[in-house]
Amino acid sequence: MTWSMLSRDPGGVLVEALSTRGVRLSIYLVLVAALFPSGRFILALALLVGLAVVWGREYRRNGSRKIHYLAAAVCVIVAAFLIARVDVRNVDELRLARNPWGAGIELVRDGTYIGQGDGYRGPIRVQVQVKDHRIAGVKTLEYPDLISVQDNALAQYKSQIIATGRLEP
Repeated sequence: MTWSMLSRDPGGVLVEALSTRGVRLSIYLVLVAALFPSGRFILALALLVGLAVVWGREYRRNGSRKIHYLAAAVCVIVAAFLIARVDVRNVDELRLARNPWGAGIELVRDGTYIGQGDGYRGPIRVQVQVKDHRIAGVKTLEYPDLISVQDNALAQYKSQIIATGRLEP
């Protein structure tokens, strides 16, 4: 295809391009990547395999070094994935340690913690004591919504937390 063909008959060039298998496959892959988040991985994998096949042929025919660049790029991608995976695991552990829902309490150190949240009538502050990776005590420091909540319901919730030793989702 030349630029003169494109300027003379753009529709014909488009039809000719769409009739080739490679162009159709590329369009399908781009659509999958755009519509499905996991499709991006499929697109990257298809691109890498396609380049490996084409550049592998060139390497066998005339000793082209493009395949070496592809191998280096794959090594960089794998290394970046492993680094990101370790970082994500560390972030997850920190997130769980700061949010003791469910099994996350296992990562919380012993001590007394003060937390604050937003209530309807102002801030709610509580003090939580953690011992042996279990919630051992809960004390309400400030709770302006107490007017609208029955005190026995709050006491029942506190005793339930202490009995289980952790917050349940």
